[in-house]
Amino acid sequence: MAQVENGSLKDLLGETFIKADGSKVTFKEIENAKLIGIYFSAHWCPPCRAFTPELTKLYKSTFKNQGMEIIFVTSDQNKKQFDEYFGEMGGWLALPFDDARIKDLKQKFNVQGIPTFVVLGADGEIVDTKGRMTIVNQNEKAINTWLKSK
Repeated sequence: MAQVENGSLKDLLGETFIKADGSKVTFKEIENAKLIGIYFSAHWCPPCRAFTPELTKLYKSTFKNQGMEIIFVTSDQNKKQFDEYFGEMGGWLALPFDDARIKDLKQKFNVQGIPTFVVLGADGEIVDTKGRMTIVNQNEKAINTWLKSK
């Protein structure tokens, strides 16, 4: 598997994230996760609106319990849309709206369309750049595939 280049996972993702209630979470609080899912999505995107409830269900029922954290990276056009959409998600984390890391992550993972779900190992190893399709094909068993491939 490919490795995140030029630095650590913390360098790539940054030091702080937010919860839907606006509270902050530091990288230190998630550094023991076995997997990090980066979810590129937006309020205005119909395929995203269809996929988000499925990802939420899997996160709550399986993924979180098996050591996965998810970080939402928005493509929303305004903070109101971001806040509303993020509030509907599964209790995971997000980069703040209009955070500079959003552009960097989209470039890093060559995000051409949304929703895109990238899965990384705790060491920054790229486990799956097509995580959405893995979920569509394997449902809750996707996490087993990701954990085995680390």
